[in-house]
Amino acid sequence: MADRPAPEHVAAWRALLTAHADLTERIDGALRHAGVIPLRWYDALLCLYEAPERRLRLAEMARAALLSRSGLSRLVDRLEAAGLLTREPCEDDARGAYAVLTPDGLQALRRCWKVYGPQIEALVGRRLTAGEARRLRKLLGRLLGPEARGSRSS
Repeated sequence: MADRPAPEHVAAWRALLTAHADLTERIDGALRHAGVIPLRWYDALLCLYEAPERRLRLAEMARAALLSRSGLSRLVDRLEAAGLLTREPCEDDARGAYAVLTPDGLQALRRCWKVYGPQIEALVGRRLTAGEARRLRKLLGRLLGPEARGSRSS
């Protein structure tokens, strides 16, 4: 088979998947232990925090949070029930809606970051030099390609 990947490429792919799964599991565990919002919630709320007026169309939020529309819908339902965001109708599209970060959502982000930030430092910052971290970011950016880099801030 001509399209068979080189063994070192397969090994790199598996290492990337394993590192992602392990690190996110550890961080989520630390967040659970601290009694703050889960990592998935943090990521979704951060998309709103970084958006103009701290609001996004639901379709834009799904892309930014790397979720399917149905996955985002379920997550938005939970975040809304927790009071961390509200939905507002789109004035120019009767079928569309915005997700808007609430003050409680902002506070949840801040409480979570007090645990999440130190976890990043413990799991990445203490294991990689600043130069290694820059190289890793550059390498991962190359894997994403220009189409993905244009749609997500890095």
